[in-house]
Amino acid sequence: MVVRLNADFKISPASTHRANVLIILESRGGGGQNARNPDYAKQLSRILRLLQKNSCTITRIELLSSFALKNVKKTKLNLAYPIDLSKSTNIESLRKAIQNAQKPIGRRPGVQGGNSTKRIGIFVKIGTPIAVAGIKSVLA
Repeated sequence: MVVRLNADFKISPASTHRANVLIILESRGGGGQNARNPDYAKQLSRILRLLQKNSCTITRIELLSSFALKNVKKTKLNLAYPIDLSKSTNIESLRKAIQNAQKPIGRRPGVQGGNSTKRIGIFVKIGTPIAVAGIKSVLA
């Protein structure tokens, strides 16, 4: 049984940061019936697991929120790159690290704590078992 998650993402070819695919995970926001992308964390975990299954490497993750793109010089998340997912054993720990790395970047003045569900771009070098065109079908 396939469960459809309520969290939008898109995939496009990439030619920067030693990646050939860019996955953009849209931000979470709001609450109740008007919540936008409430399954953000589950979708990020799902994406990471599928990339791991296909021997992919994350070469960079950037914050792509509109505020950050206009106001922040360094949008790259502070993680140890490259992240070879074939060697990562704990996807949930990686997901939490990605979400925690978002908090201090692009924080509006006066805001405490930080948001861990912002719009991010995940630059991926795909593994040998899958072609660039095939990544869309794997993540669909």
